[in-house]
Amino acid sequence: MSTQNSFSGDQPTVLITGANRGLGLAFAEQYAGKGWNVLATCRKPEAATTLQELALTRPRVAIETLDVTSDEQVATLAAGYRDQPVDVLLNNAGIYGTLSSQALGAMDFSGAAQVFDINALGALRMIEAFLPNVAASGQKKIVSLG
Repeated sequence: MSTQNSFSGDQPTVLITGANRGLGLAFAEQYAGKGWNVLATCRKPEAATTLQELALTRPRVAIETLDVTSDEQVATLAAGYRDQPVDVLLNNAGIYGTLSSQALGAMDFSGAAQVFDINALGALRMIEAFLPNVAASGQKKIVSLG
């Protein structure tokens, strides 16, 4: 599902990772309600029915497939929106992992590495890839939840 570069140039733009549910979806709904261009990303847009409904009713909402752990997907998304200023880069994608695997003496290092890759490195990948877009915008904001 892609509508690359279909945004109006006269409205601010927000890019939200993990926009399929929870806070990411709520942010997408709020920004769309204020008339912003919303670039909503998630790993499985086909399963994000509420987000799809939002895009159908709000023409300034674009949904893109994105796994923030994939250098290739992040680079492809950035290339597709190369000329689009991003006023707010909202890094929301994240996971908790299982608490039982995070206890000292029972640490699951593979699980911890996955949490770190998504929550920390995923945000850094996005910042690195979209820094020119944020720099070209009016508001120049990067927000990372976690």
